[in-house]
Amino acid sequence: MNRFFRHLQLPSTSVLICLGVCLGCCFGVFFLDNWRTAFACLSLYLLGCYSKLFYTILAGFILGILMVLAHYVIFYHQDLKAIEDSATTEMVGTVVQVDNSPAGQTWLVDVAAIAEKPLPWWRSSLAKLYSQTHRHNANVGDTVTVTAKLRHFRSRINIGLFNPELHAFRKRVLFKGSITSVTRVLNTRSWRQDYRVEVAHIMASFRYGWLYYLLLTGDTALVDYQDKQQFRELGLSHLLAISGLHIGIVFMLAFSIIKLVSYCVQPVLSQRVNLHQFCLLFALLLSAAYVVVCGYSVSATRALFMAACGVVIYTFALPMSSLKVLLYALTAVLFFNPFAVLNPGLYYSFIAVAVLLATVTMWQHGGKKWGLLLLCQAMLFVLLMPLNLFYFAGFSVISLFANLLVIPLVSVLLFPALLLQLILGFYLQLHWPLSWLDQGLAWLLTGLAEFPYPWLESRGIDGQLVALCYLSLLLLWLFRHYFALLPLSCYMIFTLVRPQPSWQVDFFDVGHGTAVLISQQQNGILYDIGAKYFGFYSMFEFVIKPYLVRNNIALHHTIISHDDGDHNGGITELKAYDKGNSLAYFHGHEPQPTLCQQTQLHFGTLHLSSFRAQQSNNDNNNSCVLRVSDGTFTVLLPGDIEAAAEQDLVARQQHKLAADILLAPHHGSKSSSTAAFIDAVSPTQVIFSSAFHSPWEIPAKEVLQRYRQRQIKIHDTAQHGHIRVAIYNDKVVVERARNKENHWFLR
Repeated sequence: MNRFFRHLQLPSTSVLICLGVCLGCCFGVFFLDNWRTAFACLSLYLLGCYSKLFYTILAGFILGILMVLAHYVIFYHQDLKAIEDSATTEMVGTVVQVDNSPAGQTWLVDVAAIAEKPLPWWRSSLAKLYSQTHRHNANVGDTVTVTAKLRHFRSRINIGLFNPELHAFRKRVLFKGSITSVTRVLNTRSWRQDYRVEVAHIMASFRYGWLYYLLLTGDTALVDYQDKQQFRELGLSHLLAISGLHIGIVFMLAFSIIKLVSYCVQPVLSQRVNLHQFCLLFALLLSAAYVVVCGYSVSATRALFMAACGVVIYTFALPMSSLKVLLYALTAVLFFNPFAVLNPGLYYSFIAVAVLLATVTMWQHGGKKWGLLLLCQAMLFVLLMPLNLFYFAGFSVISLFANLLVIPLVSVLLFPALLLQLILGFYLQLHWPLSWLDQGLAWLLTGLAEFPYPWLESRGIDGQLVALCYLSLLLLWLFRHYFALLPLSCYMIFTLVRPQPSWQVDFFDVGHGTAVLISQQQNGILYDIGAKYFGFYSMFEFVIKPYLVRNNIALHHTIISHDDGDHNGGITELKAYDKGNSLAYFHGHEPQPTLCQQTQLHFGTLHLSSFRAQQSNNDNNNSCVLRVSDGTFTVLLPGDIEAAAEQDLVARQQHKLAADILLAPHHGSKSSSTAAFIDAVSPTQVIFSSAFHSPWEIPAKEVLQRYRQRQIKIHDTAQHGHIRVAIYNDKVVVERARNKENHWFLR
């Protein structure tokens, strides 16, 4: 072990403590109340009996956990349960962001007081407020007093997909609500807001003005969804977050400018002045100012710390390796905010820098000087692949070429032109310095986007596999021995021998609505597709489609239970996805699917039958009922049928109703789930597809009571999120998203 640390030229004690702190922060955030944390502590203690070096890691590990707890108590924890029972609440805060969309206006407000109760100034508590009827006259930086229906932030949770609640916690968005009235608006903008407003005005006339605004301010408010998609597909998403690349550009640009100036004034300076050190210090100060203006992002803070370490090392001639600087930078970032481990940018930033450092070291030893740039880009493309598959379920094929062209353009031409444009725009109102470059950038990005397959979607991978991939790569690079692949090999073997379900039913958390996926061996049948909100936010586009892609499921058939917006809201997006082919078997080629065909289908080892009650004028009672069975276990999906349809089905088709798993009719409304219907189905488990804080108060209390009286296990997407029913040959296993992603700090 000591030989290992001497090989890395790292002081054992400091490095081990930093390693322990980083591990402790990860375990403290993800597994604080989990057996894994206790197991890790015990393992480090037992290993310490073999080598005292592990005792040092254990000390850092415990310190990291204490850092997480202290940071949560001081900066995150808010005890404001009283607002849950309040219809409306008066709130005072500062507007951080204003968004206008087809759904209305959205404010992000930094809350100072709720119900005349001031919040601690050191806790950043944000509220996301919606106004669907009015566009209020408030700008970023204004202090507002509003009356709003305020609740703690809660959203839909689906297994393996983007977690809005985790994202909100990371951004410190603790509340959300709808604006009832705005009673006061005070213009109290800070210098940062004034600067951003002026930069936005100067850059407004350019095609990529939003990008230039982002590079100069760090504010992503002007970036729309299409622009994010374009840069993601080209592998240029790292340009949309102020990172080490931007800090490095600013540092080198500032260093070059002051170096040029110093040569001009060198004859009048004393010989005792170390111009090189002075230039480094000036560049570091300008880089720090850039980080302050851009809002202290994780990657920017890391880069600034590493630049500061580099200046100190050069000034005092300290022997320190680049990997040690990187480890210290990571520890410093986690010291100021241990919950940064929830930020994807942390992993992209530090892994990218580690890959570059390792690649440069290998290149120096190999002596092949002509291929460094291409080698670095290729290594980044390959070694960041696990992160791309985990977060995006895909990767950019063209990123190799796009980065080789765009990064030099941004570094050498764009940043100096932005500074020149900023200066001339402030004082002379000129736009020519950037106009030609803007046209060239638009031409380049448009040409890259026309590549046949710029982005390839792939099956996603889980977080454990990502962590083990990088752990194995790190051990392999450090020890140069095949035993480093042991953790990854054990995971692969466990995955291969783990029993897989015969088939699976996923009840998605889509709020008030229904979306159910029946799948077997990567082949799927979809029953309803949820709602589409405000004419643009489709549950199919943002929940179902990503799930199909991430899990590599081919959609063969789609059944729309009935013509209702919370069941067929994403029909346009479905047809864009598969050209409507999946609707053909059960709905023919109707432009707007309504009544499904009453038919039967053999799908793998499953038998499906669709039927309905006698047709009526009630759309709900015309719902298509789907029965899915493997001969042992049966699932019944009855749409929104009400008491009349239930009575008809019990009288005419009772032999088709018996099932083990039942989707509660009409989301658990009191007009459905009659006693006779429940007895005819006789399920062991029932699933309610409903919304949290539903205005219709469903599932109804009397309906829940009927199921409880029959000792039927109840699951509710409003309470438990996405519900996954895995069906094996001899058992049924139910997974709940909120149990699967049960983070202690979100409870």
